[in-house]
Amino acid sequence: MKIYFDTEFQGLELVSIGMVSDAGTYYAETGIEITDKWLEDHVAPSLSGIATPIDRMWQEIVSFAGERPEFYAWYGAYDWV
Repeated sequence: MKIYFDTEFQGLELVSIGMVSDAGTYYAETGIEITDKWLEDHVAPSLSGIATPIDRMWQEIVSFAGERPEFYAWYGAYDWV
């Protein structure tokens, strides 16, 4: 299954991840405090404010991806951080 994804980071801390595939969508946020000006202006207004613990996020992503996923991203090298 092809999965297209994007992440937002503040430094090396994950802010959010979104994934889209033919099977549906997945979105989660970590709930970290945004202190970066660019993130405040461009990302924070779209955040839901509902935090998902990283260990739960990991389990949900594995379940969403299923067997043999193919991941695609615009700037994938950074998104994989």
